[in-house]
Amino acid sequence: MTQKYVLVTGWLWFIGSHTVVALEQLWIKTIILDNLSNSAYSNEQKILDNIQHILWYTPVCIRWDIRDKECLNTLFTKYTCDAVIHFAAQKSVSQSCSHVWQYLDNNINGSITLCNTMLEHGVRQCIFSSSCTVYWAPQYIPVDEKHPLWTTTNPYGTSKQVMEQLLQDYSTFGKMHVIALRYFNPLGAHPSGFLGEEPAWTPENIFPYILNVLRWKSEYLRVFWDDYPTRDWTWVRDYINVCDLAQAHVHAYQKLQKNWDWHGFDAINIGVWTWVSVLELIHAVEKVSWKKVPYKVETRRPWDIAEVYADATYALETLKRKATTSLEDSIRQALEFYGLEIV
Repeated sequence: MTQKYVLVTGWLWFIGSHTVVALEQLWIKTIILDNLSNSAYSNEQKILDNIQHILWYTPVCIRWDIRDKECLNTLFTKYTCDAVIHFAAQKSVSQSCSHVWQYLDNNINGSITLCNTMLEHGVRQCIFSSSCTVYWAPQYIPVDEKHPLWTTTNPYGTSKQVMEQLLQDYSTFGKMHVIALRYFNPLGAHPSGFLGEEPAWTPENIFPYILNVLRWKSEYLRVFWDDYPTRDWTWVRDYINVCDLAQAHVHAYQKLQKNWDWHGFDAINIGVWTWVSVLELIHAVEKVSWKKVPYKVETRRPWDIAEVYADATYALETLKRKATTSLEDSIRQALEFYGLEIV
């Protein structure tokens, strides 16, 4: 019997590496593909070694770029893949504004090349890594999947919106089976302590900056303004544990496998029902770590909005799973990954 694989693109990214582990632990074999541009570590061998510590073996790993059609043809010819989980994208909002073509080329052209090659080889199941940035400034909160998608103000958000629209066309006219998972704010680490978030680029999510303060890499946390119309005047988000997010990908894959004859496009919010302000997140970290997180209020960034968080009802209905890890446990996992003392 021919071994079937799930191709995971962008696997060295924070969420991708955790998803590979979650799949392999259920004996769902993966092929992991990355060009290392968003590498979570300085070299791929370190994360491969860490995955081996968890799984006791190393999955198939290929260092290629999704824009290289010849390489993709070789991969799909050599390996029988029944699905693709597509993480491969550059993800910094501010960097996308200064490197417009680089972002659109990788995130859109690369995805189109991948989808075209998939269809040529009869691979029609795709789970797409999307983002809550497609909602931008929401009309109402919590945001559900019926909320209108607004014109974005940055190339990163544009790339996610464009690819969702194109994937709808691929599903309609190419008979693809597509689930787009719209992430809200992942944090935490693998309970083993071997996998966590360590971006090679300058992060824009707040939690790595809090960790830098605790690790004495930064003197203080920069809080971008305190006059938002929220309960404590700082912006409000929801934070989902990375392992819960990885399990959402597993359940999305299993859903596609159970509905093999179905083709279409489905978008699902992956978030939690706990909404946290900047100050509440700081206080939660202080409670777990027993360390003070000093901060200074600075000028607003142009892309920040007061509140955006998910209505996760549809995820529970369709994937039959909800996030179960508390914010405090997610913080504790991240601190353990960095070797910081906790209580």
